[in-house]
Amino acid sequence: MNQEDKIRELEQKVTTLEIQIKQCFDKIQQLEESRIILDPYTYNPEATVVAKIKLVITQLDTPCTIKMIIEGLNQLDKSTLLSQQNPNKYLSPFLHRAIKYEVLRKIKLEGIKSHIYCLPQWFEGEILSSFYRKRLPIL
Repeated sequence: MNQEDKIRELEQKVTTLEIQIKQCFDKIQQLEESRIILDPYTYNPEATVVAKIKLVITQLDTPCTIKMIIEGLNQLDKSTLLSQQNPNKYLSPFLHRAIKYEVLRKIKLEGIKSHIYCLPQWFEGEILSSFYRKRLPIL
């Protein structure tokens, strides 16, 4: 192999690496755009857990799974769930209390394992309004 062949081979490797770097950068940008962004100024650390859950769902303005609620709570205040080994089990009684007192409503879709939590004003009678039906999370 002569010098020119080695140079061409190195140029091809550089081009391949540049493409991979661009793909990684694009992926990072997509992840940053899809991150949940909540307003920390409306957050009250002394609020009840039910109020914190309602705040997350209100600020996201979309029906939420428990996973989305946990991500939102962690973004606003890590101490709420920090000491909990299983955040799902920790939040479950608070979600049930919110549903009991009609702070939230839950829906169950066929073929989806988890419940989806919504605000009561998003419903038209017993049916989720079409605006929010389009925003249901794809699981």
